[in-house]
Amino acid sequence: MPVPAQGRLWRRASFIVAALLLAYCVWNGFAGAWSQRSAAETTAQAGQTILQVLYGALSLAALITCFRWRRLQPLALIGWVASVGLNGTVASIVWGRTSIVVGVVSGLAAVLVAALVAAMLRAGLRGFGDSRPE
Repeated sequence: MPVPAQGRLWRRASFIVAALLLAYCVWNGFAGAWSQRSAAETTAQAGQTILQVLYGALSLAALITCFRWRRLQPLALIGWVASVGLNGTVASIVWGRTSIVVGVVSGLAAVLVAALVAAMLRAGLRGFGDSRPE
């Protein structure tokens, strides 16, 4: 069943917004780790800096799998969402010196936002596959 033109437009817009957010996450992951590396005073902060690099790498993998190796995209997105949650939890605790409860809550909030972005990306990619005229 063909998707109406308006539906395709919303899906494409959804993909573009989500892809731009992922591109920002790539930059934020690597640039954040670069700036954190010299500021890390504890082993936990150094470990979170490594997690920040992983976050950047998984953001890049999620973005690349939009265009190549599409079969790997679900795995890349699951890894990216997990890294967002892990970084949201750990960074809050080791850099912000918050309690573990606050760290877990911030990590869960980060997972919810990342899952929304992943859903936007997946929905948007379905819109690019259906370009038949009505």
